[in-house]
Amino acid sequence: MPITSALSSSLAGLRVTQRDLAITAGNISSSSVDGYIRRRLSYENVVTNSASGTIRDTVNRELDTSVQTQRRAAGSSAAYAALRADALQQLDALYGQPGSSGAIDTVLNEFGGTLDQLAASPNDLSFQLQTVQSATAVTDTLHAMTEQIQYLRKEAEDHIADTVQNINETINALADLNKLIRENAGRSEDIMALEDSRDQKLDELASMIDIRIIQRADHSVSVLTSGGMSLLDVEASQLRFDAHGSIGATSLWDVDPAKRDVGTILLVQPSGFASDMIDEGQLRSGELAAYVEIRDTIMVEAQSQVDALAAALAGVFEPTDVIGTAATSGAATGFAFNVDDISSGDAITVDRVVNGQAQRIHFVASSASGTTPAAVNPSIGEQIVEIDFTGGASAIASQIQAALGTSFAVTASGTSVQVLDDGAAGTTDVTGVKITDPSLRLFTDQDGDAYIGTTADTIERRGFSERIKVNSTLLSDTGALLKWTTSTSAGDSTRPEVMADRFDQMRFTFGADTGLVSGTSGFTGSIDTFLRQVITQRGSAAESATRISEGQEIVKANLDERWKAVAGVDIDTEMARLITIQNAYAANARVMSAVRELFDMLMKI
Repeated sequence: MPITSALSSSLAGLRVTQRDLAITAGNISSSSVDGYIRRRLSYENVVTNSASGTIRDTVNRELDTSVQTQRRAAGSSAAYAALRADALQQLDALYGQPGSSGAIDTVLNEFGGTLDQLAASPNDLSFQLQTVQSATAVTDTLHAMTEQIQYLRKEAEDHIADTVQNINETINALADLNKLIRENAGRSEDIMALEDSRDQKLDELASMIDIRIIQRADHSVSVLTSGGMSLLDVEASQLRFDAHGSIGATSLWDVDPAKRDVGTILLVQPSGFASDMIDEGQLRSGELAAYVEIRDTIMVEAQSQVDALAAALAGVFEPTDVIGTAATSGAATGFAFNVDDISSGDAITVDRVVNGQAQRIHFVASSASGTTPAAVNPSIGEQIVEIDFTGGASAIASQIQAALGTSFAVTASGTSVQVLDDGAAGTTDVTGVKITDPSLRLFTDQDGDAYIGTTADTIERRGFSERIKVNSTLLSDTGALLKWTTSTSAGDSTRPEVMADRFDQMRFTFGADTGLVSGTSGFTGSIDTFLRQVITQRGSAAESATRISEGQEIVKANLDERWKAVAGVDIDTEMARLITIQNAYAANARVMSAVRELFDMLMKI
């Protein structure tokens, strides 16, 4: 090798090692800088016929884009899962530890216990008072649960507003960084710090909303949602959120602004075109998606469950008319009704027409001689007929037959009684049959009127748990708990027994919006069964969400470690590299020293 070539190679080597030394030292000094990605000098040795030396070298950031993409996706999923788990845990806590003081199941069980005590000792004033107080505790608990659910929804609404603002600020910062990077694209080392800052902003954005990133040839990036909506291209898009000041149980999201009582999220492109991200299903992961799900799905379902519970409670104690079913036999028509569960507090009402004159007859238990069931409330001209309910369907049918006369046919089959008219003769008709029980309207709507919805009527019962109240009559007169007739005796247990039985045994079909479904229909069961199912579901959902969140955190932690190993600065590795660079520098310096010695010897010749 010519001496000049050796000199050229050693000079090139010194230059490269000096630059490598500066880069490695920079890695060490920046190791604690958040978001800093390790730099490495890469170079290519080129050998020609006339010269030998290192002529090309570049500085690169050490990163693995595949790991980076996975890490961002994991960060988005972890943020989503953590917020969702926290919300479900708060809902689980809302129901209280089963059996603990103040828990909803304890409050309802205590209420059921006071009903049983009242049925056993109806004339005990303390039990009457306890029943009213226990009923009030039930309504207070339902009110508190509704208030907390709506507080959590409003909190989610506020977080949506904050997150939207943070997303916009991050997108704007990314747009500014993109511009600076494009302007300095020809100077690779100058844009590396900018790229570090941009990657850090992209990480922050990914935790708030799930994104896809496209790297451009000019070193800028485009950012899209995972659903394909553009957040950043040459210019930044902006999110808009019309936050609502207050949220109640009936406040729901709807694509129609006239029907919507909560905020929605619009993505506004630089052109001015706006898209509703909620309506188009663009929120799939990240904090923003979690807050929207908490507000519009998780808490709405929780509210539906509490409303269904309140509606069932009102329905249990609502005086109920069991309407007979249409029946025929030849030309004769009428109604059939079941007397299997009939009790002394019930009344059988038959509407008939005789020779064109409408008549109404109320059949009441003979054990209530001299009294009229309060639920009957007969008008002028209506008859009250006492019969014995204890003999079963056949005995009841024969007594009704005797009262109606031979122009009607009253028969019994099993537990069913059938009342028919005279058929072709057309002089008598049966226009209606119903059985009315002696229940008391224990709970009312907020205006004091009866709750008119049903457990399956979602619209009517929405928000009922914040409106339900104890019948105001009971607050001033606890004796109304007993007065199922116009002159109920002080120790009459008829009404308390009916209320206690209905509370324990009455079954409802709860709508599918409660989240408890069997196949494609809602859940059917008693209040106690429904509540136990809800508590089980809430606990299971919270536990499952926690496990998912913990799993996502593990995935994220593993990817963070992989990312750190790829892009982070390890002091030991960098120090070892300094030694290697030092040795390379010394070797090149030794070559130059040898060349100088050769030149000195040549000059002396």
